[in-house]
Amino acid sequence: AFAASADRYGAVQLWHRRTGRRLLQADVHHRVAALALTIDPPAIGAMGADGALTRLGVAGALHHAPTLLSEAAVRAVSWAPVGRTWAAVDAAGVLAVGQPGLPARRWAVGVGPPVAVAWHPDGQSLAVLTEGAVLLQQGSGTPQRVFSLGAAGRALAWAGDGQRLLVGLEDGGVQVLDTTTWASVARPTRAGRPVDALAVGGVGGDERIYVAQGDEEIVALHPRTFEARIFRGGPGRSRALTVSPDGQWLAAGGADGAVTLWRVRDGRTFALARSPEPAPRVDALAFAPDGAWLVRAGPGPRLRVWPTPDDDAAPTGLGLDGLSMAEPRALAFAPDGGALAIGDAAGVVTVLPWAPDG
Repeated sequence: AFAASADRYGAVQLWHRRTGRRLLQADVHHRVAALALTIDPPAIGAMGADGALTRLGVAGALHHAPTLLSEAAVRAVSWAPVGRTWAAVDAAGVLAVGQPGLPARRWAVGVGPPVAVAWHPDGQSLAVLTEGAVLLQQGSGTPQRVFSLGAAGRALAWAGDGQRLLVGLEDGGVQVLDTTTWASVARPTRAGRPVDALAVGGVGGDERIYVAQGDEEIVALHPRTFEARIFRGGPGRSRALTVSPDGQWLAAGGADGAVTLWRVRDGRTFALARSPEPAPRVDALAFAPDGAWLVRAGPGPRLRVWPTPDDDAAPTGLGLDGLSMAEPRALAFAPDGGALAIGDAAGVVTVLPWAPDG
């Protein structure tokens, strides 16, 4: 996945082979006789003709070195709610758990390709969703199947108390699992409409389950009574759905490239600018932990960033280029708001510092 080169003058370069992106260029100031390359994290060892050894890491250029899962597209990224640990799954069936600057641990998910991954609110375990099952991974153990699904799984989210796991299904159901017994305790549904995206947000009694099911409406369900509130005016066929941690903002991104932002308290909508790419779509959305910024991935290599409005005017977005190895497919913020994890189409997770105000 990576390649290194050096010339007679001591100029050393590291490349991502699939995308052709140069990750590192440095001068070791002596003729290089041999190179050694590590991939997790990517780094170069350059030995000079005089025997001097220099180690060059990508972390200096990218803040945190990228981690290769496999060469299949990353489908989901999740940060543990405490500490600096992320988890990601890809289309080849790899689950990786890592920390910035450290090698990642990997497991093969043997129950079909993963669809989603989500950390438990206590940060001690994580759930992995495949099309046919829910798996639980604890500590350094292998992911274990805890529930078999009757319909294909599409989306995954934990309730805030960690006692219930929510699974969005192909047949339109939302399977609510009790995590002490791993039994299904409820299954609110809108028959015939597959769940395209699922999110949980809000604090205490204001917590809601947000469900996107193939139209311009987002349904907000009370987590116990399943009383519904409808948010209208959204994009067509929402592919991505996210809610700010405090529950004040809701955002959905559609297959048509549109992004809609709702102010939850009054349902006020803000239509954000569409992507200028010829084949627009939204692959992922994520709010910064303080709710001040919304980030969008897809299509193409650019991320789009908007501040959340402080009045009734739609905010102006900012485009950010060159932050990942390939086209971004998944996003997740560190709980302290200091870093953003990007999973891309080349199977690489890149962790970058997040300081938009600076």
